[in-house]
Amino acid sequence: NNATTTDDAAAHDRSMNDRDGSEHSSSAQEQEFLATIPIIRAASSSGLNKNGKDAAQAPSDNNNVEDDFIQVEETTHHSLAIRPDGSIACWGRNELGVAPPEGVKGDFVAVAAGGYHSVALRRNGRIKCWGCNRYGEASPPKGDDFIAIDAGAYHSIALRRDGSVACWGGNGYGQAPPEGIDGDFVA
Repeated sequence: NNATTTDDAAAHDRSMNDRDGSEHSSSAQEQEFLATIPIIRAASSSGLNKNGKDAAQAPSDNNNVEDDFIQVEETTHHSLAIRPDGSIACWGRNELGVAPPEGVKGDFVAVAAGGYHSVALRRNGRIKCWGCNRYGEASPPKGDDFIAIDAGAYHSIALRRDGSVACWGGNGYGQAPPEGIDGDFVA
């Protein structure tokens, strides 16, 4: 379930579409724009605690999670949130390294929580994945032309600037054709 509001998603889409894929530091104009993105406070989700029992998975001091986020994602066992500085906070069941308590450093603009893997989109259009890779779900395609991401239980997908969709991971039901999907899709 994605707790990001429609306004947040539109703001992320605008910020990602303005990128040319090159590494650069934030300009004053970018920082001004980022300051307009609504902050989500005191995010929480439900799932399984470290003992596998139902429990509120709200961020706590013992896993170094702050309360200010620009996007949150959750799945049955773990939760992810992007901080205003672009780093990712993780909490929940860290099986197979899916939710490292120290978080993930970087300049991320989107995050997606899969069954036992996590996917994040960098500001430069590149994708980072971590966690279980049994079906290749945490082995993203190369490139810096991605503008949106999502994750399923055992597969991941990403929208390219040209409107095509890249797919990787489990494809038992045709949900992630390795050749991708041609088209003119928009986020």
